[in-house]
Amino acid sequence: MIIFFKKQSNNFKAITAMLLAVFCVTIMSVQAKLIGIEYNAVQITFARAIVVLILLMPFIYKLGGLNFLKTKKPFLHFFRGLAGLIGNVMFFLAFQRLPVADVTVISQAVPIFSCILAIIFLGETIGWRRWTAITIGFLGVIIAINPSVNIAVASLYALGGTLMWSTTIIFLRLLGSTEHPVKTVFYFMLVSVLITSIFQPFLWKEPSFEVILLIIGIGINIKKSPKIKILSIAPMFANVIKNVACNESISKNFIS
Repeated sequence: MIIFFKKQSNNFKAITAMLLAVFCVTIMSVQAKLIGIEYNAVQITFARAIVVLILLMPFIYKLGGLNFLKTKKPFLHFFRGLAGLIGNVMFFLAFQRLPVADVTVISQAVPIFSCILAIIFLGETIGWRRWTAITIGFLGVIIAINPSVNIAVASLYALGGTLMWSTTIIFLRLLGSTEHPVKTVFYFMLVSVLITSIFQPFLWKEPSFEVILLIIGIGINIKKSPKIKILSIAPMFANVIKNVACNESISKNFIS
């Protein structure tokens, strides 16, 4: 199977990896939904981050241990982790309260927000075709949220999570040139644990055995998600998705 995969074209590898990543994220979303609203989203985020950190340890050891974790961009890692943390909490809140399909539709605004943020903070330029795509996509998000009736708070959670997800893409754009993806994920999870641990004495609820399995499953899906592996073929994959994302540089970081 591995030999077959290696023989395929770069586009085939990239598309396959992205499909696997989407599949893992979809399973994670369903698992978050199954946990239910009985458990605080901050607690779920804390527990999931612990699981991911444990799963990352063998990779970090193989890559050089503490020496591998040295970085010249600690502040970028912190703010990337903070944005990712807020986005995760908001998405968990949304998945607990809305159908998975609704949250997924709203989250499709990630490329839209990413393009806008790239223009503001990275000085990227986009043509009229991509502006047209952004406009159409934004109209689709408005239809999904349905502002003609009372907007559900959970929809705003999903929208906020989408905005934070887009923000992490900008940070990844700045980190991607020098930082290994495993290192980036490690600091993301570390920031998540440190911040969410502050709230655990006030909201911790003893999880049932089923919930523990679901949280472990969420962590495994993140660890096994090809999002880390895709970075190794990002230059190839950028050619596939740059027509739907705002530009090649943003596309490379979108898949991380």
